[in-house]
Amino acid sequence: MADWLKDTIFKSKEMKGLYPHEKAGNDGEYVKDSYEHHWGKKIEGLKARMERGESVAHMMAVLRTSPHLITAYNRVGGHIAKQKLSGFTETHDGKSMSRLGMTEGRYVVMPNFDPLVNIKRMTNDFRNIVELGAGPGWNLFDIGIYLGKHKLTKRFLFGLEYSDAGVEIINMLGEHEKMPIKGYQFDYTKPDISMIPDNGPTLFYSHLSIEQVEDISRDLYNQLAKRKHPTKLIHVEPIGWQRYPDIVAARMKNDDDFFKALITNRLTDLDAPHAGVMNAAINSWRVKYNRNTMSHIQHFEKAGKLRIDYAHYDFTHNNNVNAANPCSYIEMTFNPDQKSPVKAVKAAAPKTTKKPASKRTKTKTSGKTKTTRAKKFNIIKSSTKKKT
Repeated sequence: MADWLKDTIFKSKEMKGLYPHEKAGNDGEYVKDSYEHHWGKKIEGLKARMERGESVAHMMAVLRTSPHLITAYNRVGGHIAKQKLSGFTETHDGKSMSRLGMTEGRYVVMPNFDPLVNIKRMTNDFRNIVELGAGPGWNLFDIGIYLGKHKLTKRFLFGLEYSDAGVEIINMLGEHEKMPIKGYQFDYTKPDISMIPDNGPTLFYSHLSIEQVEDISRDLYNQLAKRKHPTKLIHVEPIGWQRYPDIVAARMKNDDDFFKALITNRLTDLDAPHAGVMNAAINSWRVKYNRNTMSHIQHFEKAGKLRIDYAHYDFTHNNNVNAANPCSYIEMTFNPDQKSPVKAVKAAAPKTTKKPASKRTKTKTSGKTKTTRAKKFNIIKSSTKKKT
């Protein structure tokens, strides 16, 4: 018998007569009633969507955004989470960015933030939704399914993509599904967003596309800053390490010796807050991933042309499980003195002229920034601002 079991049996003799604080539970009827209440509230809404001709895929996407939770308080789980998550304090919209998980019988800390789900929920406030570096458009089509046919009549989706094949797939599937989605060629090093109508609130986002371009052009941000209607940009990219000036300077000089030294240190710093930063920087150096996006963001923020609304650095999520290349989520508003996005109205069809080939793009940035000072490196501090 294992020692921990022997110890438990021995201690069990001391437990007699004590109040069973940890004992709780509900019968089958309570569980059934909780589901009846939760799903029952959805039935009329689903019927209305069916009458509008919405697809089952859309209705399932809507249901997935409001999962059922039995809210009975679990004292055991609560105490364990409090202890294991004691050093993980960042929140977003009142929710913890970390959660308790388990693997191989051991409790572990897991990320509790999905940037693509967050972007999807924001699309209700915008007339135009644009993905930079869209690939074959899977994220955009997922957003289209989430919005549904009724809401899509008031919006238009754009996939800006470097590869000809990706653009062709977006346009082919968009026409096949009769969805208001259009693909255009795009190059992060020679950006052109003139095909995106400036006729209402517009959301631009990138997800793991900027990473593949070592140096993107600052002109992308110049063009975004010149738009007359409210414009938001979100980057979900492995660029969190770029807030450390010393590492950026070494990366811009391609200082091989600096990164070799960084490699020798990373295994001894696995539990440090900057462990993800070190690995992401090493990865950028090894495969020539992006090194200059944060400098553009900082430039436009300093000039007052953009506001960082929220930033969450160095994490993995469902669509990026590579802990050696962690994402950072940066959500920004250009020309923050403009009015906030209003209810979208029917969008005009985009121009149909084909744009010259360009390089793939992805960008994300957002605001309420909470940074910690990592040892060994200087770190750029960001001001904490409320999300608007």
